[in-house]
Amino acid sequence: MRPNVSLKKEDYLRFLGDFSEVRKFYDSCFYVYGSLISGTPAYGRSDIDGGVILNDKVVTHKGRLLDISKLFVECWERSPVRVQFNLLDRQTASDGRFLSYDLSFTDWIKKSGRVLAGDEDLVEGMTGFKFKDETLRGIAYNFRSLRNGYLTVVRDFKYDPRKLAENTENALENLIRLPKKILLIRGGSVVDNKASAITKLQRMFPELDLEFVRRVQRLSRNPHKWYKAIENDKLSSGFPIYTKALTAFERVIESYLNAFPEISDKEVRF
Repeated sequence: MRPNVSLKKEDYLRFLGDFSEVRKFYDSCFYVYGSLISGTPAYGRSDIDGGVILNDKVVTHKGRLLDISKLFVECWERSPVRVQFNLLDRQTASDGRFLSYDLSFTDWIKKSGRVLAGDEDLVEGMTGFKFKDETLRGIAYNFRSLRNGYLTVVRDFKYDPRKLAENTENALENLIRLPKKILLIRGGSVVDNKASAITKLQRMFPELDLEFVRRVQRLSRNPHKWYKAIENDKLSSGFPIYTKALTAFERVIESYLNAFPEISDKEVRF
C-alpha cells in the first residue's frame, strides 16, 4: 500500500500505543527498531520496523493469532502507518535456525531496539546465526512470510483481497516445497517429485501428520480447484486454508527441532 504522506508523529505514536495491547495475547513481547527509535524518521513515509514474539513454542494457537490480526487492523484503521513487523515464537527465536534475522541483525536489535510491551527477555533470548546452508535460510524466510501474512490477514481481507490471495497461494506453494528442502538440509539428494518428497519426510518424522500437505499437493495438480479453494478462504470461517497451511508448516519445523536439537556446523557458521 502507498504511504499516507499526511501522517504525523502523533499517528505513529498512537499506533505504537494502541498495538502495545498485543501483550494481552500469549503474553507477547512487542519490540521496535529502526528510524523511529533512532529519531530520524520521515513521518508520512517511514515504516515502523519491529515485531511480536509470542511466548510459546513453534505451533501457535491460531485463535489467538487471529485476535492479534484483528487488533492490528483496528490499530491501522486509526493510524494507517506502514509497518514491517515479524511474527515470531519463543522456541524458533531462541533456537535460531529458522529465524530469518541473522547474527548481526539480532545483535543490532538487542542493542538499538526497544521493547514497548511484554517481556524483554524474549528479545534478549533471540539467537542469530550466519547461515551456512542456503536451503535453511530459504525455509526461514518462507516461514517468516507465512507468519507475517497471517498478522495482516484480516486487514488484507477487508482492504486488499488480491494481496490476501497472493499470500494464501504463496503459503500453499511454500508448504508443498518444504519436504524437499528439509530432506536437502539433512543431506539427502534432490527429489523432483513432491509426492515422493512427502513420503520420504514421513519416514524421517513418523509421528508427523502430513495429510494436509498431501491434500495440498494433490490440489496443486488441479488449477480450477486450487484457485477456488484460495478464493473461498474467508474471515467468517477463520481462514481455514491459510490457517492449516501455517499450522502444517509449523509442525514440520517442530518435528525438525525435536529430532535434531543439536545445531550443526553444516547448518550455520559458528
